[in-house]
Amino acid sequence: MEVVEQNQYYVDKTMYLPLLEQQPNSLFFIRPRRFGKSIFLSMLRTYYDISQKEKFQKRFGNLWIGSQPTPLQGTFQILFLDFSRIGGIDGTLAQNFVDWMTSHPFMNHTIIRDLH
Repeated sequence: MEVVEQNQYYVDKTMYLPLLEQQPNSLFFIRPRRFGKSIFLSMLRTYYDISQKEKFQKRFGNLWIGSQPTPLQGTFQILFLDFSRIGGIDGTLAQNFVDWMTSHPFMNHTIIRDLH
């Protein structure tokens, strides 16, 4: 939620969080390019991530959800994978994915070896 912390223009969509929590477990977000999917998912990740719970007031205090947090706020362990960084010209997508995964110490390397 760097946008909020840096006081940049941000359209508050946090009022949708209680509605999302009432939906089925699997959701599929499809919108055209440049429609705010990444920033919305970043907001979801920050809101629900247990490791970000202490920063809730700083990041969400001035937003709608800041005054009415849901019971699920800050209760999940979030694994964030940014696949935009694994493509490239120098190798295949699969090799770039394996290289990226093995460069992160938290990943289970046994699973990575099975991908080869």
